[in-house]
Amino acid sequence: MQTTTSYQRLTGLLTMFSALLALGSMVIGAFAVEFNFDAFSDPTILLNYSSHYEAGKWSMLLDMLGYYLLLLPVIFYLHERLMAKTPWANVFTFCGLAYVLVGAIGAAILASVWPQQMQRYLVADPAGRAVLQSGLENVSWIVYGGMWNILEVLLCGVWWLGLGFVLKKDFRALGIVTILLGGATLADGAGNMAGLKSVAETGLNLYLVLAIVWPAWIGWLIYKKRL
Repeated sequence: MQTTTSYQRLTGLLTMFSALLALGSMVIGAFAVEFNFDAFSDPTILLNYSSHYEAGKWSMLLDMLGYYLLLLPVIFYLHERLMAKTPWANVFTFCGLAYVLVGAIGAAILASVWPQQMQRYLVADPAGRAVLQSGLENVSWIVYGGMWNILEVLLCGVWWLGLGFVLKKDFRALGIVTILLGGATLADGAGNMAGLKSVAETGLNLYLVLAIVWPAWIGWLIYKKRL
């Protein structure tokens, strides 16, 4: 019993800590682009702020940990609840794990590429800057346009929607927020696939906020042994 309690509390703490790191990623990222929030949906303007390359790197490292890797314990923790409630538990959990893996890989790529390209941009001549701009755009859109805002958001959308309908039976408010989060990510993915920029950006902005609120909330419930 003590082991179970320790596991539950640690899972709750790590989940709440993931929310803190995700928030830190957003704050440091805002400083990195001098609060030009268009950079969160359009990374091609990042080189305009190349002097902040260290902040760009740490924003992505915190993103990798906060939005993704530190969610692993809560995904496995919630899998047991899903197993008792729905035959789709394995599918939902797989989607959650795939979201973490795809998202973390994307963040790790940008944490490596962005600071390197930004440092080179500071000392490059006009021709060299054009080459760097093109290279950074290509890598960034592989992550933003493919890995993050199409593939991962569809995966986590399925996970959060499935989980939300299960949680809603016993935790109505949390379940509704979880469903809303899943809907936002699916809107982001569908909007990008269909070329509906306003739909995609609305879904993305809602996700960026709720993906901080949600782990803080559910982590607290787990830590207090209410879930």
